Amino acid sequence: MMEMPDAGPQIEFIQCGPGMLVGLSRFDSASEFEDFESGDGLLKFHFQAQGSACYSVPGTSDVVVEGPMSVFCYHGRGVSKRSQIAARPSFAVTAVCDPSMLIERLGIAREEWPSMLDRCQSESDGAWFAEAARLTPEMLGSVRSLQKMAFQGITRRAYVEARAIELVCDLWGQLASSAPAPLGLLDERTLAKVERTRLHIDNNYAEPLVMQVLARNAGTNESKLSQAFRAVYGMTVFEYVRNRRMEEARRLLRRCNMSVTEIAFEVGYEHSCNFSVAYKRHFGVTPKSERSTLRH
Repeated sequence: MMEMPDAGPQIEFIQCGPGMLVGLSRFDSASEFEDFESGDGLLKFHFQAQGSACYSVPGTSDVVVEGPMSVFCYHGRGVSKRSQIAARPSFAVTAVCDPSMLIERLGIAREEWPSMLDRCQSESDGAWFAEAARLTPEMLGSVRSLQKMAFQGITRRAYVEARAIELVCDLWGQLASSAPAPLGLLDERTLAKVERTRLHIDNNYAEPLVMQVLARNAGTNESKLSQAFRAVYGMTVFEYVRNRRMEEARRLLRRCNMSVTEIAFEVGYEHSCNFSVAYKRHFGVTPKSERSTLRH
């Protein structure tokens, strides 16, 4: 990553597990700041809570980020990008990751990627793709929590990782919902493979689930399984796994005396902090708040 001069944004970089780096960027200056960066073939999920910025790549339309807004981009190797940050207070969260993280950590098969991103990834060098999206109230709340958090050390890293993954998933959900649903009827063999996959998830939702393995177990490829699963259930495989985990977590909270940390491990989360953030995003309350309500 390029080091910023003192007059530029103050950026805190936090390594969040394998393949993902999160930057928390603060800028408050009386003059505009300009920076040039050469691409390194990575995906960037940018969440701007306040402020204004413009990103320019030769031969493409400028990407203007104004106020609460999110941007998803692929910055190919060697592609020169100019960033201009307006002279006013700003705060942004940027998650930078290798494209393989979408598959390996989030279970998003390549066939679920926007077609433009898939082409850029195939070209690798000299490719640029950017798409702006909303910063929903829930996403803005997550960004604000990262701006104001006081955690330090391991807790800080775990909290940033949990919030960043939630933001990436929310932005990806916007991109996925704008993609056309698969057309045509599915034959009985394909439906059987989808059902086999669903049953496997229901029985193993707490385990790390990889799309490639699920497809192999179903006797098909990742592309066909992803499209068919979404056609049948109206959600991606990853979204189904997350929903299944949340349903079981709520059942355990209501019917047993396990601690929140124990329940987090039971449904497949390594860190209870990540679990609590995901639970609140899914149900609107934290696990502790839900349990407290049940006891009164």
